[in-house]
Amino acid sequence: MILEIIGLSGAFNAITAGDEVAASKPDPGIFLETAHRLGVRPQDCVVLEDSPHGVSASRAAGMVSVAIPNRFSAYQDFGLADVVLRDLFVFVQYLESITK
Repeated sequence: MILEIIGLSGAFNAITAGDEVAASKPDPGIFLETAHRLGVRPQDCVVLEDSPHGVSASRAAGMVSVAIPNRFSAYQDFGLADVVLRDLFVFVQYLESITK
């Protein structure tokens, strides 16, 4: 609903909401379901997360976990993330470096 309100609902090939899976993060179900809907292998996915529970869920799903802490989660432990970045602009540079 929020994506529709801000005009981004058509920007994604698949959207999975928390109420569409059995358990919430750190359970990996939401990420695995989204990979399934996209028709891609979990190990070919990169997840952007702003919470340690999300990082744990993406790692449990076998996906690359990129933490981008927000102002509320900035001081939490993101030690399980594959990489911790400060913002989405740095993520674009990171993505370019891992896809060359």
